[in-house]
Amino acid sequence: VLFRSLLKYFLLLCFLIASSCSGRNDNAQPNSFFSLKSYFNQQIDALQKSGADIIKKTSVDNEATEEYRIVDADWRREFDSFIAADISGEEFTNAYRIDTADEKTDSIHIAKTIRYTAIDNEQRIRLIVVQLDSADHISRIEIEAYKKSVFSIVTESLVYVPMKYFTITNYEDSGWLGKNELKVAGIIVIKS
Repeated sequence: VLFRSLLKYFLLLCFLIASSCSGRNDNAQPNSFFSLKSYFNQQIDALQKSGADIIKKTSVDNEATEEYRIVDADWRREFDSFIAADISGEEFTNAYRIDTADEKTDSIHIAKTIRYTAIDNEQRIRLIVVQLDSADHISRIEIEAYKKSVFSIVTESLVYVPMKYFTITNYEDSGWLGKNELKVAGIIVIKS
């Protein structure tokens, strides 16, 4: 009888130890990075529902601007570069430094800026800046990306102001071919 009681306590103790060593770390911090992918999917849904158009302007090397209107825009295609800049995956957890700053906009309102800065130069996305207004709504997103190859260095600058406009600017330095700048600006036209 004593042996059975000891055996039961021993098995219970083993079970408790085994369950506490499951390898799960409850103190681990979840990735708290802003998800560009989720945010832009929400923006795409809202823009598609609103039937918004785009007045698009493109220029090369700050010359000859072409302007045209896109009706029934493919918003996923328009925001593809923004979505591709998403760093919310687990593989980026230790690759970026997060800085937050509050800025007083007037006597009672405070806006917030969150900066995600690449810790090393190996990351394609070097910087993401998310600006929030005093009501914690996103007021602006800026992204800087960098890509180096044998043939060229490309720096991409993206800006999005929700439901108003976006810009995508690519600077390319290809050595023997020189430097080029391609700028695309999209003005979002919400239909009433």
